[in-house]
Amino acid sequence: MKPVFIVLVLCFGPFLLSHNQCNRKMNKDFCQALKDNDQLALQKSCDTFLKSISAADGLTANTDHILQWLSSHDCVESATVDPSLLDTEPSVQLYNVAVKTADGQLQARSFGVKLFSSGYRFDTK
Repeated sequence: MKPVFIVLVLCFGPFLLSHNQCNRKMNKDFCQALKDNDQLALQKSCDTFLKSISAADGLTANTDHILQWLSSHDCVESATVDPSLLDTEPSVQLYNVAVKTADGQLQARSFGVKLFSSGYRFDTK
């Protein structure tokens, strides 16, 4: 049994290590984009996550997924969602995030998520 475990560790260890480093880099990139209010970098980070959820799961479940994802970042003090949708085509749901700065202050950031029937996308407007 030990040889099999060693082989598995040797085969999958580097993948798991690089995956963890990738997640840390994405976390850092997302946090820096939030702090800088860099809409294009935020769009890239958010859309990567938003592609992983299914619109078929419903708005309530996906709102919870998005809030959990936002809150999982080290730089996010709190994340909330506006209870009403913007009356646009497609509808847009607003998220409010309190971002921790290096000096311990909080910055308020807001952004929208477009709700397409085929999936969700970051709203750059």
